[in-house]
Amino acid sequence: MGLFKKDTEGVDPQQPQTDIAHEKDLEKNFEDVQLEQRQASVDNGGSAPFIDPVIEKRVIRKLDWHLVPLLMALYLLAFLDRSNIGNAKIAGMKDALNLTDDRYSWLLTIFYISYILFQFQVLGWKRFPPHIWAAWAIFGWYVLDGLSSDIGI
Repeated sequence: MGLFKKDTEGVDPQQPQTDIAHEKDLEKNFEDVQLEQRQASVDNGGSAPFIDPVIEKRVIRKLDWHLVPLLMALYLLAFLDRSNIGNAKIAGMKDALNLTDDRYSWLLTIFYISYILFQFQVLGWKRFPPHIWAAWAIFGWYVLDGLSSDIGI
């Protein structure tokens, strides 16, 4: 018997299917008939594709369970990033870096300027295929990181 071959010794191909296999075939046929009936019952006029409500609900639930926690974590990190600069000011950063009130205000503004400047990256995910956009984003980060280390920033 090979690694990926079925064990067919002692099985007569002329014998009928087992009860379990037969029941699975009946269930599959029943589900196919139900799907065809749902598709036939929806009159969409040919303008919009039919979307099975059961499958749609399953996909939305899966997206909710995978994307929402990730987005919550990212929002938490962004909030911590902005709030930690306030904590650093209280802890003595302003005195250690000799920051005036104007310079500290400018430091806080830099966060929002970077959000505006890099907004195009969010739009790139919609315009280009994700595998291409991700490759260019990583390559761009690599180039900027290499240049900043060469400059000594």
